[in-house]
Amino acid sequence: MRKKELYIIVIIYSIIALLCLLPHLGSLPVRQWDEARLGVSALEMHESHNPIVVTFNHQPDLWNTKPPLMIWLQSLLMYIFGQNVIALRIPSVLAAFILGLVFIWFGRKINYPYIGFFSALITYCSWNILFWHCSRTGEYDAVLLLFTVLYVIHFWLYTEDTSQKRHLSYFFLFLTLAALTKDIQALIFTPVMLLYLIITKKLSITVKSKQLWIGLGFFILCLGGFFLLRESLSPGYMKAFWFNNVTGRYNEGLDQANEYIINYFEWFQKSSWPLFFSLLPFAFIFNLYNKDKSLKRLSIFSFCIGLFYFIIASCSKTRWEWYIYPVIPVFSITIAICFDTISQLVKKYTKKNYIIPVQILLALLVFGYPLYNNILGRNGSFHTYEKGGLVQYNASIQIYDDIVKNKIKLKDNTLYALKEEFRQDALFYQHILTKQNYNISFVPVDSITNNSNVLVSYNSNIERIDSLYSYKTLFMLHDSKLITVINKKQ
Repeated sequence: MRKKELYIIVIIYSIIALLCLLPHLGSLPVRQWDEARLGVSALEMHESHNPIVVTFNHQPDLWNTKPPLMIWLQSLLMYIFGQNVIALRIPSVLAAFILGLVFIWFGRKINYPYIGFFSALITYCSWNILFWHCSRTGEYDAVLLLFTVLYVIHFWLYTEDTSQKRHLSYFFLFLTLAALTKDIQALIFTPVMLLYLIITKKLSITVKSKQLWIGLGFFILCLGGFFLLRESLSPGYMKAFWFNNVTGRYNEGLDQANEYIINYFEWFQKSSWPLFFSLLPFAFIFNLYNKDKSLKRLSIFSFCIGLFYFIIASCSKTRWEWYIYPVIPVFSITIAICFDTISQLVKKYTKKNYIIPVQILLALLVFGYPLYNNILGRNGSFHTYEKGGLVQYNASIQIYDDIVKNKIKLKDNTLYALKEEFRQDALFYQHILTKQNYNISFVPVDSITNNSNVLVSYNSNIERIDSLYSYKTLFMLHDSKLITVINKKQ
């Protein structure tokens, strides 16, 4: 491929990706649970300058016990973008954008750049990858995908040419970064990789390589060093880590009710990536007849590591949808090989030079507009992303967000939050408002003083407020209310 054509691919990918990732990035308020908790921890790390002991509400966090790489990135970016939602989400946006460039680089490396181009676009065609808990939110998963794809790619390049030892070194570097992002989940591909070395008779030469032992030592030093240091500074961390991230999560359905446990096969078919998931087995079979043996091996390798991950994740008692995200990029490679092969056959038999610009135009139309429209068409308003009870649940957080952005102004910069409504997403905004010279206090619902500004979220508390106080409503969104208490009823 000529450099000019490669530049065109990179530019087109960049336009599609940036139009998907950037619009309305800060419009949606911080999301409850993971994003909010990471946000609180990043704010507190930014203030405490303690990069080892992750805290929540200024106490060592023994609930979120994952290694802190994502929180390090978020805390660092707060120095650039300030203490806000944008700083939380930029690491995910950058990771998602770079992931596509990595795919294109990989395609160029194996002399099939369109395989990389298609892999990137097919990955983005999962709406969940694009938005939910991933590329546009401040959670772990986009960064995890980037590092897992990088270590998978470098492992593959090493097995194709074992004289290129640097790929083995890069494999351990990115494996370490993936594990520092999301610990055990990042390592699920590795058993198949070991089996692949055995089947391809590359294990012996790999064991004799000094890069293997240096890389393995680097991995153990970084992960082991962090765990030992964290345990010494915050005793009980390792016990909590083992339960939260291994035994409890895999064996006991941690934090997930039975009715929400996902059947990943049905989830792929119905809610995320349905077209490409249906094409996957046909693409795999088609690739078995590929005359290029290297592409055939790549298809088998990517399909098998994805299938192994899929089986392991499906056997877990805790099955959130974002746990299955890492299979999407590796399955995308298998499908992209099929697409590229078909394109090359069309080009060969038609002998027309217009096939490449047509390929690019179709990619832009088929992939680009629907992905962009998912974001642009949703105008960033929080309620367009939520359904049912989540609208009410997140209404109060939208009010917090509006106060932080000065869309709602309080005269005396004083705001009370009910103790009965302590939530981590609210705590994120309370931290920021404190930095903006707001006086934030927690108070029981029956102990509010006169002239207090109070944000009330839950219907049960609104009913109690109605029965206990006379008040003036300053702002209302759905059933959440920002009020000023006038006096207590007799």
